[in-house]
Amino acid sequence: MYSAKYLSHFQKPQNLGTIENPTATTYVEYKGKGCFDRISMSVRVTDHLVEDIRYQVRGCSGTIAACSALTSLVKGKTIDNIKQISKDDIRLELDGIPEQKTHSVELAMEALQDILNKIA
Repeated sequence: MYSAKYLSHFQKPQNLGTIENPTATTYVEYKGKGCFDRISMSVRVTDHLVEDIRYQVRGCSGTIAACSALTSLVKGKTIDNIKQISKDDIRLELDGIPEQKTHSVELAMEALQDILNKIA
């Protein structure tokens, strides 16, 4: 049901925390199907390069895993490269995600899109 990569991102999440003096921050919530997952994300960008990206999450295993995978894909990349990241990229990074957890990928992408809108 859960891939080894999904479990790894859930059990040992990457890039947890906050950034002092971030370039941009966001806060998003999911309010569907009895789920109230929340993500707070911050990013530091220098010369169009994501120097650091961190998040705090209150949510299910899917949201934790999706944020960990997303931030791993983003960190160290240029803004132009990040704009190309899709929900499918997160799913691939996790080696799949159960259908009942797809909202987690959507929420992580919503956070990323809001960050991109703020730094663009």
